[in-house]
Amino acid sequence: MAAINQIEEGREKKRAALLSVGSALVLVSLKTFLVVRTGSLGVLSEALHSGLDLLAAIITFLSVRMSDQPADEKHPYGHGKFENFSAFVETGLLALTALYIVYEAFDRLFFHNVHIQPSLTAILVLLVALSIDITRARALGRVARKYSSDALEADALHFFYRCVEHHRSYRRHRAGVGRRNRGTCLG
Repeated sequence: MAAINQIEEGREKKRAALLSVGSALVLVSLKTFLVVRTGSLGVLSEALHSGLDLLAAIITFLSVRMSDQPADEKHPYGHGKFENFSAFVETGLLALTALYIVYEAFDRLFFHNVHIQPSLTAILVLLVALSIDITRARALGRVARKYSSDALEADALHFFYRCVEHHRSYRRHRAGVGRRNRGTCLG
């Protein structure tokens, strides 16, 4: 009976991590479309962050898959440390993404003049992104609590805070749409 529960636990954790990968793929696609449509540095940073989220979700999926393997001769205490290593890799990826965003901001600030066109499409995409991240954070959090998975819990918290970011982006963009006629643009 314990073996059956362990198999079901592994399946449910992998399913939650795979849902996160699929959600991230949809978000990257939507935000890439939005970058092309608006040219906004804020949306570009969101798209890059979503790309990082996709990579992080894949790493989490792989680490959950590896960490559920039983102990063997090479790993007498099991494979649970894969989840910790994935968190380390995700931190490095986040740092690289942040450096690129800073570079792009300075490039646009000093060398290129970019005019941003806020739009209703951008607001709708940001609202869809928000609803996807809320759903993903809840699903990951439920499975993480049920099976005490550090990797899934970290992802759930990460995506919960992404929801806060989406809400802020939506408010900033909506404010820009309201002021468009007065010459204000968002970056």
